[in-house]
Amino acid sequence: MHDNAGAWRAAPLTAYVFFAGCVYPLWLDIDFVAGRARARWTAEQPAVSADELTVAQAVEIDAGYVQMMTAGSWSAPS
Repeated sequence: MHDNAGAWRAAPLTAYVFFAGCVYPLWLDIDFVAGRARARWTAEQPAVSADELTVAQAVEIDAGYVQMMTAGSWSAPS
């Protein structure tokens, strides 16, 4: 089973958000966001292990979290 954790941690830690004509850095806790995305994705797809998620899939899932966070509708899961 291939673990993408090492490759995922090598991802950039800063994203940039364009808002009101300015670009702002958005610092992301990559491990937290990726972990929540993997947990949610595997809950919806129980036949697939979290370890089988590719980095591209995790990035695609996390993009949804980033959009929700920047829109102000995201809240930290309990």
